[in-house]
Amino acid sequence: MNTSRVLNLILSAMLLFVTTALARPADGKGPKVLNAPAPAAATAPSTTPGASGAVLGALAHPRMEVVFVLDTTGSMHAMIESAKAKIWAIARKLKAAQPTPEIRFGLVGYRDHGDAYVTKVHPLGCDIDATYEQLGAFTAAGGGDLPEAVNEALTAALHEIEWSADPGVFRAIFLVGDAPPQTGYTGDVEWVESCLEAKQRGILINTLQCGQAAATEEVWRMIAERSGGAYAALLDEGRTEAVATEYDAAILSGNRALDATIVPYGNTVQIANAAGNRLRLDSMSAEGVADRSSFLNRTEAFAVMSGKGDLIVELLAGRMTFDRIDPKLLDPSWAKLPVAERNAKIRRLMERRRELQAELNQLVEKREEVVTEQMEGAEDIIVLSPFEVLTEQAGANGYRFKK
Repeated sequence: MNTSRVLNLILSAMLLFVTTALARPADGKGPKVLNAPAPAAATAPSTTPGASGAVLGALAHPRMEVVFVLDTTGSMHAMIESAKAKIWAIARKLKAAQPTPEIRFGLVGYRDHGDAYVTKVHPLGCDIDATYEQLGAFTAAGGGDLPEAVNEALTAALHEIEWSADPGVFRAIFLVGDAPPQTGYTGDVEWVESCLEAKQRGILINTLQCGQAAATEEVWRMIAERSGGAYAALLDEGRTEAVATEYDAAILSGNRALDATIVPYGNTVQIANAAGNRLRLDSMSAEGVADRSSFLNRTEAFAVMSGKGDLIVELLAGRMTFDRIDPKLLDPSWAKLPVAERNAKIRRLMERRRELQAELNQLVEKREEVVTEQMEGAEDIIVLSPFEVLTEQAGANGYRFKK
């Protein structure tokens, strides 16, 4: 299977996990199989709410915490590129849940002993731009033998990620890889123990198998079963193309125009975040730009980037006022302007932001209608779509997704 095909398959499987409800057979004993039968010995995955059985309602601010545990050895290059291409679609669909949740993503990359690293952790955070950049920083290398450091990766996901202790928070891990765990290392925590701990803590582990290694399938199914999560796999045939629309060029143009309304403000990191927005746009596909726009709009009105560093959105949201603007936190090109001239320019940019955002929102809405229509009835080569399962898992915590 070529690289672009694998790239589309993996994240299309993950994307469907958000968009549709889980379909189970009439007997209720297992998940619906899409295009291929599961082995007879497989046990149907289950879903589990928070460790205490609490559901949404106790939280003042609903939250979802999702950590992707990704095999970053050489055979997984296509998957890493695919995750980067689709991360905004995943975020957008999760944001469509009702009540609207705060979304936090984290990453754990893993290889094996003797490689450049065994695990690499990116903490949970609301800045999806930062998650996108971290995915871009992951490169596929190393490996060589089939088993990889799955045990260490799950340990890192459970102990190096700062999960919320609130039982009302929906928490899930996606383990994505093509090789079973390497065993026999001194001090290793075996995956069986990690599954038990995850289930006790109310953290679901969903597994997505890339490739068709029988040894991987056996362990991936057991990890999902023992942690209360779900298993999914990819086969070699099916349709998973991205949908191009007539609105794509206008959406990209609108985003570039909105980028010109950003006024960098804050500390060094925040100003760099604002200044890097155009580069992020230029690195994304048309689909990624559209999904990012939709996610940002659902997150906060007038937001044109994830994370801090944009004075305009702070003013429009009422978190900042003109009399409190600190010139020391402005980019030098803005700080040197006389106050009256600077404020007048900022007000014009605020008005421009309002106009452009209204136009962009309409374009994104029209694009989503076209995508929904064109994707109806599309078949995907997966045994079980992990995002289908996620809607049921989140539903156990009180979330609902639009049909």
